[in-house]
Amino acid sequence: MRQPLLVISLFISFLLCGNLHAFGKEPEPYYPLKEGMTWEYQVMFHTRNELLRAQGADKVDKSDTKKLTVTNLASQEIDGKKVTPRKYDFSAFHFFYYLFQEDNGIFIIATQPPNSEEKKILNPPELLMKIPVLAGVAWEGNFKGGWNSNLNIKLNKVIDRGDEVVTVAGRSFDNCIRIKGEGEAKDTYKDPADKSGKEQKLIISVETNDWYAPGVGWVKEVTRELVKKETGKQELIFSRKIISQLESFKEK
Repeated sequence: MRQPLLVISLFISFLLCGNLHAFGKEPEPYYPLKEGMTWEYQVMFHTRNELLRAQGADKVDKSDTKKLTVTNLASQEIDGKKVTPRKYDFSAFHFFYYLFQEDNGIFIIATQPPNSEEKKILNPPELLMKIPVLAGVAWEGNFKGGWNSNLNIKLNKVIDRGDEVVTVAGRSFDNCIRIKGEGEAKDTYKDPADKSGKEQKLIISVETNDWYAPGVGWVKEVTRELVKKETGKQELIFSRKIISQLESFKEK
């Protein structure tokens, strides 16, 4: 199976939701960049794999729960822009996103993968949250999931609601916004148990929902990734569901 980090490092970037009620604001209340803020999350995975994978994994149906800690670090400059480094501690390793805000949104300008001292500059930067924060505002995002971490799936993202109450870890957050993302891609697969070597054509479908609370940021996520055969009965051969929930947060 693929490492969960390859999912988390991308789905963390998929944010927002909304309704005209309490909108027309800068995204900062929903995506705080203040130095020293720290968030702790519980991340639950449920994976079903109905195939013998090329890397030798057996059929699997399992659930797993991990902890994720996100911290805003002191600002620095990259390519003439003031950026906020965000550190993501997940399991036994960590990685970084470097964020900046402009008039039309909040962007990632660089990433730093686990076990690397080098930043990877994104050209162009990747849009995380579009301004203005209004119901119906849409943009394109990216997703890399559990089935094939090398496959980049384009997501159509839209601010869907802005008046929801989200309860996590016994605490309720009012006026949450939600970003909904949907995407689809094609892939191929060779079953090592099939001596003919014939490739199967597959369809990967992804749906993401992320909730953000004003002044707090990301509080909840539900992501579903489904892989089906493109032809025949289109039976489901792989699925992954991720539920992330905020457990605590604090300012410096």
